[in-house]
Amino acid sequence: MGEQRLLFEAGGGVAARTSSRARRTDSESAHAAAAGVEDKRIAPDQRSVVLRLVERYPGKTSAELAGRCATLNRHQVARRLPELAETGAIRRGRQRTCRTCGRRSVTWWPREGEVK
Repeated sequence: MGEQRLLFEAGGGVAARTSSRARRTDSESAHAAAAGVEDKRIAPDQRSVVLRLVERYPGKTSAELAGRCATLNRHQVARRLPELAETGAIRRGRQRTCRTCGRRSVTWWPREGEVK
């Protein structure tokens, strides 16, 4: 539990180690928007919310997680999941048919391992 708290402390953890980003091929305005999301702490705060969702509901797809979140939409959740996976805070699981959207989708798990 103490390790989880470290993820959110100022100056370290998931929120400080990762950043949202635009694609290399995106416009300058897209890059400016991505930087603004980080500067205003929007993305770090969203990553904290999404990390808690994955920890509480392991094995869910991005759409299923978004359905359990009152503050973020499906696209916001979906953007933050790969960022969290890149830091090692969560991991991608197997694909399965999503109960929300009906398409094959990746499942997301806390880094400690799958809960079965």
